[in-house]
Amino acid sequence: MVVTDNHEAMYSAVKLLTQKGYRKIGMIAYDTPLTHMQDRIQGYKDALKEAGIRFRSGWLKKVPYLNYKEHVAEAIAQMLKNGEEVEALVFATNSISVQALKIIHARGIKVPDDLRIISFDESDAFEFFYATITYIKQNLNEISEKAVQVLIKNINAAVPKTARVIVPSSIVLGESSK
Repeated sequence: MVVTDNHEAMYSAVKLLTQKGYRKIGMIAYDTPLTHMQDRIQGYKDALKEAGIRFRSGWLKKVPYLNYKEHVAEAIAQMLKNGEEVEALVFATNSISVQALKIIHARGIKVPDDLRIISFDESDAFEFFYATITYIKQNLNEISEKAVQVLIKNINAAVPKTARVIVPSSIVLGESSK
């Protein structure tokens, strides 16, 4: 298995926001037991904890994969209620990010003035948003290269071995997280 370090990637994204002084940081993720999503959620929680921010369950919204669009709208509405507003949002996937950007724009919320955002993964749709989007970039070339290396090694081995290779990601800074 060759994967992105999902925990570290989301941890770094949230840490970027806490280092800028933001204390109310929400997250929208898919409601799934899949490891990569759980790792991203845990990275979010760990970064809050390290910054001395008490996690609030209302800041984490899990949406179903099916019909996620309507649930993203509801999650954003809940996190932006008067008196409970988050200052920043991190999105666990680019599909959630794109939907959220549509909703944020329709509600007249200005990024980054009113709300800071960071996405896990990039999207071509980001190019159409008025502010450049900060996102976590997975190193797909390195993931591919490592996967082929592990495969070739196992093809040539007398007894194939399991392998777990973790590839770091990076944060591409945009205006949305200022």
